[in-house]
Amino acid sequence: MNQVLPRMISVRDPLVIHASAVATDHGALALIGPAGCGKSTLAASFVLSGADTLIADDSILVRLAGPSPCLVGAYTRSRLRPDSFGALGFDAQSIHGGIPVGGKHVLEFAPGQRVPSAPMAIRGLFLLHQAPSDQQSIEVWHLTGTAAVIALIKNSFLLAPSDHDLLRRQFEAATALIRTGCPCYALTYPKRFADLPHVRDRILTVLGH
Repeated sequence: MNQVLPRMISVRDPLVIHASAVATDHGALALIGPAGCGKSTLAASFVLSGADTLIADDSILVRLAGPSPCLVGAYTRSRLRPDSFGALGFDAQSIHGGIPVGGKHVLEFAPGQRVPSAPMAIRGLFLLHQAPSDQQSIEVWHLTGTAAVIALIKNSFLLAPSDHDLLRRQFEAATALIRTGCPCYALTYPKRFADLPHVRDRILTVLGH
């Protein structure tokens, strides 16, 4: 579902992004990036902090109708690798089904921690980059114009990459999103579980400005 469904949706709505998303007091934020970059782990840590809600894990649909860009979650269970599962403190009762899928545990959060897949206004997009092995600090910088559009397209689902009409519509949708002024950032941080609270704080500080 997390691979085929987003690509099918992209035929109708061309901007389906490889991202996890959470709702915070500042609004909805999306954590964007390829498999293995830490999206699900960071999103789960937001939810476990107690103040935030999981909107989606792995893919979101961006819609531009209305006064501001909105996102819709497409997959509301969290999938974590065993090391993240243990480090974040989940127990066996959290596992959906009990069998790791693709080497990942599929988790169910408590019903009060989940929201319906309804459009939510986007407060910020954060593109997760692989940090150098010796990086010790959390780095955030603003992406604008062409760099932001390319980052979105590189991390979007598409059913038929050879379909020129779909490619054009995807490019136009990504460009339109950035032209709305939707904040888009690049984020790198040390891949240490102990640093996740500091990463969350940095993201929320950026959203609060």
